[in-house]
Amino acid sequence: NATGYLELMASNFPVLIYWNNKENKLRNDAEKNFIKLKEAKIFHDSVESLTNHLLMIEKNIERWWKDAKTQNAVKDFCKVYANFIPNKRLRLKKIIRGEIKNEQ
Repeated sequence: NATGYLELMASNFPVLIYWNNKENKLRNDAEKNFIKLKEAKIFHDSVESLTNHLLMIEKNIERWWKDAKTQNAVKDFCKVYANFIPNKRLRLKKIIRGEIKNEQ
């Protein structure tokens, strides 16, 4: 459980997460936030589940990733754990130009 998948999700880049919850338990307060990721087939708690899903989407990963259910799960998760900024590059340009202040 590291920041790599958070950065990918915040950048809206397709990602699959494998987490063995039997060996490394998720925090109780975090577990509920992973349910929607699991339903969208982003989060997998078994190698078999992840492998089967990858085989299903491998020919069109973008279609799966851009699906409304998947995108809603990503956005909801990022609201809690990662700063999801639409049009990140455009926003950065405006910050550099002084058109908007960088809000943290």
